[in-house]
Order: sequence, then structure tokens, then C-alpha cells
Amino acid sequence: MSDILHNNIRLHYESMGEGIPFIFLHGLGGSLEQIKNIYVPINGVKLIIPDQQGHGESEVNWETYNFKTLADDVIALTDYLNIDKFYLAGISMGAAVSIAIAAAKPERLNGLLLIRNAWTHLPMDIKIQGWFAECAVCLKNRSLLDFKKTKSYSYISGISRYTTQAFCKYFTDEASVKNYRKFLSLPGLSPIEDSIVLSKVNIPTIILANQNDLVHPYEYGTYYQKYISGAKLYEIVNKDIDMAAHKEAVNQYILELLHINKH
Repeated sequence: MSDILHNNIRLHYESMGEGIPFIFLHGLGGSLEQIKNIYVPINGVKLIIPDQQGHGESEVNWETYNFKTLADDVIALTDYLNIDKFYLAGISMGAAVSIAIAAAKPERLNGLLLIRNAWTHLPMDIKIQGWFAECAVCLKNRSLLDFKKTKSYSYISGISRYTTQAFCKYFTDEASVKNYRKFLSLPGLSPIEDSIVLSKVNIPTIILANQNDLVHPYEYGTYYQKYISGAKLYEIVNKDIDMAAHKEAVNQYILELLHINKH
């Protein structure tokens, strides 16, 4: 467990194992614990998992809070660790940050894994932004009961058990309660300026998407497959259907990303 100071912001991270550098970024409202709960350790791989700004044990500067800043934090961490090139994976918000890194610093990446994209070159759908905004107001008031009275909760809970649990879990996560502003800002931002910048991402890329995901449309997976040359898109099982199979699939494609044969 370690910290670095970047732009006067303390950033927390952990690493485990030795070997191929592999950075894995958590999603919005998550932390490095999310990755530890998903990732199955691999011999010969050094996993590096940061708490991104406003998440977990890391600090945040709201005046500069955007995807470029979050991407710069990751590059600063790799520079601190003397890692020139690395493999990169991200879930949801982590995938958006990964895209920002790939577009800005493609020469630093050996490979890219995008899991359940929630952004393209556009902000989240305005309806989804509304869900996060209503949730943020209730987080500010520390009231899950108030959130359960909102139209957002009524809609989400009628469709997806997993998404409902994810929103409710924010209320038990101190970093989400304290830093509720991230749910107001990031959904209205985008990680890249336009699809043209994706032509720079000339690196092996794997995209994972699933059907019927409220916050992570399958079509966002096809979007990145279209604009990133040679990208491979795989459909994986929805968490609402089978959480264990979803986790297994993610780890299967991590092995593919890292060119590791499982024996």
C-alpha cells in the first residue's frame, strides 16, 4: 500500500506480484477494492491498481477534475514507478480514463482492455446523467431513503437488480458520500474530443460489452471497435444474469490481452 503526490494531490495505489506491468482502473464510485474483487492473480504479472481521484483513499482537486486529469494521474504513477510501457485495463469510468490515455500516449501502451464502456466521445446520455445527479443530491444528504423515493430509483430498480445495488452501494462508501460531486461532473464530460483521435490508438485492443446494461450500452462497444483499428469486441454475460460467469470472462480476456496461455 503506497501513496504518491501528484500536482499536490495524494494518490493511493497498491501493487501485487512481479513481472509484466498491468494497470487496472476501477469504475465510477469504485476503488482499487473493486479490482481486487475481480482480478484473479497471474504468475509473472505485476498488477498496479490506483484509487483514482475522489475515490478510495485518494484526494481530489475539483477545479481540475476531468478525464484528462485522471489520465495524467495514471501516467504520473507509471513515471514514478519507472514503467515505460504497460498493459492497461479499465471498467466503465476506468475504461474512459484508459481511452484518454490511449489517445494521448499510445506509445506507452502494450495493449488495452476496455470493459463495459459508459462514454464515447460524448457525455453520458442525459437520462443517465439525471440518475447520477439525483443520486448525488441524496449522497450529499447521506440519505439512501431519499434516493429510494426518486424517479431514478423507481426506473432503475424496475429493470436491473445489479445497477440498483450499485447505486445503493454508494451510500455505504465513505469516498462516494464525501466526494459526491464526481457523480455530478464526470457523467457530463467525455474522455476524448471526437472519434478521429481514436485513429492514434494503433495498439492491440480488446473490448468487452454485454447486452441490456443500463449504464453501459452494448453499442458503445461497437463504437470503439469501429474506430480503433483492429480492435476485437467480445460479448460477455450480463452481471444481472451470472456474476460469476461475468468475472470469469473478464479474467479470460485479461489473459488474452497479456498473451498468457492458461494451463
